[in-house]
Amino acid sequence: MRRASKLWMLIEAGVILLVGFSVAKEIVARAASEQDATVAPGRTGRIWITAVEKGTPVSDLKKDDLRLFIGKQEETISSLTFNPPASLTLGLLIDVSGSRKDVLPNAEEKVAPALSQAVMRPGDKAFVMEVQGKAEVVTQPTSDLATLQHGLDAVSMQPKWGPTALYDGIWEASGIGSENAEQRRILVLVSDGDSNAGQHSVQEMGERLRNTRSLLEFVDLRPAHLRQFHSEHPQDLSLRLQDDAKRIDRLSETMGGIAYSVKDRSGMEKAFNAIAPIIRSQYALEFQPAVSSSGEKAENIEIKCARRGVKILAPQKY
Repeated sequence: MRRASKLWMLIEAGVILLVGFSVAKEIVARAASEQDATVAPGRTGRIWITAVEKGTPVSDLKKDDLRLFIGKQEETISSLTFNPPASLTLGLLIDVSGSRKDVLPNAEEKVAPALSQAVMRPGDKAFVMEVQGKAEVVTQPTSDLATLQHGLDAVSMQPKWGPTALYDGIWEASGIGSENAEQRRILVLVSDGDSNAGQHSVQEMGERLRNTRSLLEFVDLRPAHLRQFHSEHPQDLSLRLQDDAKRIDRLSETMGGIAYSVKDRSGMEKAFNAIAPIIRSQYALEFQPAVSSSGEKAENIEIKCARRGVKILAPQKY
């Protein structure tokens, strides 16, 4: 009986140890799971930003000058690199629809090549797209400036007619080069903002730009258009132009870009001259996301700068 009693005692002790071990293992696993839900080790986030002061790019920011918030979570900035050697895909999107027939026709032909020459470095590429009732790539991505000039010449010879599938053009252009996640994509759109054809909505276009991490610089010809046709066009067209252009203004701002209002050819030259230093004055802001995300829902981005008078241009969603 004593041997049996001792045997049962040993068995009970073993069961207690086994249960205790299982509970401890579950607690450790649960703690690890909870940590995985809030920490994403090894995953690095990157946001391209530009800092400007009175319209002039700022090149000497340090990471300690900034605070980054994604959603309600403050993130730790691991590095801030000015004008890093990341390759660039530059897209020149030219509106050649009927509304451009008498509004600064071909004005971009003389200033766009200077932009490409100023910003492109070895390994960078640029392409030309024209937008009418549909979008068409005139020059595929190339590093050759002469080929790019040939594409711009071809666009200048294109008759200005028909509707504008503007959103479709931005949609297609933002996908060019997007297979390389490390590559920057900057689109320069020359248009009056009137989008009256195509399949895609402004909401779809915004999501596409965000998913491809594309920055949109908008050379807004609406002032020149309204100045040219104010006495000829009915009021409803003026209102539609304002609404469409405002949508693209807002979209450009949402992606960290700038809208440039152009009234005449001199304004076109000033806009392109302003875009070049902006493109080459970006920072790569890197951080390790503190909260893991499924990627299904974009979170709001807020970047605060400690330096008075410095404005940060950055995407507003991540």
